[in-house]
Amino acid sequence: MWTLEAAHVERRWKFGQEGVSEYDIVILCGPPTDSRTCHYWADHTREGREWLLKKREELRSRKSWRG
Repeated sequence: MWTLEAAHVERRWKFGQEGVSEYDIVILCGPPTDSRTCHYWADHTREGREWLLKKREELRSRKSWRG
């Protein structure tokens, strides 16, 4: 069974470092160990990692226009 899970754009061990924020979390279907899920795709493929980075920038830009 798949579930919705918090997926980290930056790896968890980087939290607390400069530039890592709440915009480094997205909700994806998981678990990340199942190759059929979005979480696995985002963590284990180049295309998925690129998507995560774009998504983070999109979330950060939404913060900017909200004020």
